[in-house]
Amino acid sequence: MACCWLTANHPAAQPRFRSTVSEAAKATSSRSALSSRPASSKEKLDPGASAAARRIASLSITTLVSAIEEPIRQAFVNGAIPSAQRATVLSMDSLMGSAGGVVTQPALGHVADAFGYPASYLAAAGIQTLALPFVLLARRERAPSDVVLETPER
Repeated sequence: MACCWLTANHPAAQPRFRSTVSEAAKATSSRSALSSRPASSKEKLDPGASAAARRIASLSITTLVSAIEEPIRQAFVNGAIPSAQRATVLSMDSLMGSAGGVVTQPALGHVADAFGYPASYLAAAGIQTLALPFVLLARRERAPSDVVLETPER
């Protein structure tokens, strides 16, 4: 039984499900027969294992980039707005980030179901590209957070 809707309906997951009890019994008996024979050096490793390793590496890189980017963005936002409006702007920033996740995450999941993970990553890249004009407009403001000050020698 599938653990969630996305797993059950994903095209790559379909061959894993057995349609009848007799097919499941045949698969179990063939697996037990295979496990009793010695392993051949020519047998290939499970291709799903390498795909899982790539996904874990991709997730790790994405998380690392986010961990680097988030404090930089927060410093920029804090430096760009006056303290009187800072709480309101930071609250709106958080709200928009959450609202964007509510919309884009299910949409990207649907793209992954319909067209595969690579298409989902391309769609995510396209969505993030839509932010570039706003980044360029923010850079024109020349906010105090953009200035790099040299540290005095000790």
